[in-house]
Amino acid sequence: MMSWKQFAKTLFEIEDADPGYMLLGRAKISLPQKRRFMAAWCAFYNPGIAAKASEYEGELFWRYLQTQYAIAKRASERRHFRGKAGLDALKTWQERFTLPETMVSYMVASNFFKVQYRAKSVPQIGVYFVWKFADVQERVFRIPCAFPPEAAKHSPSVPQQGAKRIAPDLTVGETYAMIADYLNDLGMRSPPWYDRPMNMQEAETVACVYKQYINSKWCPHSRTAKATRSLLATPSDTGEVLLKALHTRTGVRRKEMDAWQTDVLNQLGH
Repeated sequence: MMSWKQFAKTLFEIEDADPGYMLLGRAKISLPQKRRFMAAWCAFYNPGIAAKASEYEGELFWRYLQTQYAIAKRASERRHFRGKAGLDALKTWQERFTLPETMVSYMVASNFFKVQYRAKSVPQIGVYFVWKFADVQERVFRIPCAFPPEAAKHSPSVPQQGAKRIAPDLTVGETYAMIADYLNDLGMRSPPWYDRPMNMQEAETVACVYKQYINSKWCPHSRTAKATRSLLATPSDTGEVLLKALHTRTGVRRKEMDAWQTDVLNQLGH
């Protein structure tokens, strides 16, 4: 079992912290399409379906998500996006944001709490996706979004639980600061652009995935493997572009990706 310090260092060295940021940031697709990907990602948190959906515009985009609603494989973060509540949310999203990329544009704000305020008027965008919107805005789209120290207590529940496993006697905010300081002392920088020091967002990811690790739900490269599996499961031209971007630094060739992700996830019994 790795210490949290060994774990945090490894997580970023192998680029397994936020594979969705890697593939979306590095992909050679237009900004509007990246925003459509983000809008679809919020529905099922399924990169493969989001990649395919991003190829459609306007009404065709929403229609595609509706056709996938009953059968879409959802990540655990979207396990409750089902039934009438989820369908009603999709309908409201479509009515309010005819062009799906404008849903992402609407959520843009100068700091986390303003993103949180905007989300109040968008159904089914709760704590997890408020954080995700703010983080993706700053990291992937490179639009400044401040995370004040007080934002730590508004982070999703799993990273807060992970933070308490790392440092039971500290507040979540203090633990996030400790993690970021440690990574910065190592000279590490924030992916996918490596253009700034590590901040609260990266520390939150460490705490989140650390909890998965100590519960035997993470192994090296498993998050990248899950994204790979999702993209392969829903084939699309955009999915191929995203696979290439995702594996920029893994060294895994396209013809080897299916076997690679299977080998990695077999370690977790998936």
